[in-house]
Amino acid sequence: LHEDTLPGSPWVPTAAQFLGDFTLAEVARAQIRASLHQRFPLPMAMEAWEQAGHLKTAEEFRLLYVAMTRAKRLLWMSAAQKGPFRWNTFSGHSSDNLQQKKPCPVLPALKSRFPQSVVSLSAMPH
Repeated sequence: LHEDTLPGSPWVPTAAQFLGDFTLAEVARAQIRASLHQRFPLPMAMEAWEQAGHLKTAEEFRLLYVAMTRAKRLLWMSAAQKGPFRWNTFSGHSSDNLQQKKPCPVLPALKSRFPQSVVSLSAMPH
């Protein structure tokens, strides 16, 4: 669980940047949501983009909560100090380009609240 994944940050693909520093789909979703909740005037593109970022963060943390509360016997959460840019392209070979990663902000909070549950792999015997 790394900070760039959870909560992550809104990302605009290069091909979509001609519209501005936002994605049309996220802006449209935020505007539809405002309309459904009868919040007028509808947010402009940048405000809708900001709202979409907050909604994404909230949803990511909701999913983490669900995962954490559904564990039956063991919950293993980890954040390596280095990781690939994208996990879906990671192969595990030495040729993988790993970069420094920050842990998800939830991990340090859990570590300080439940220190007895923390296992440091670097301290384990080989």
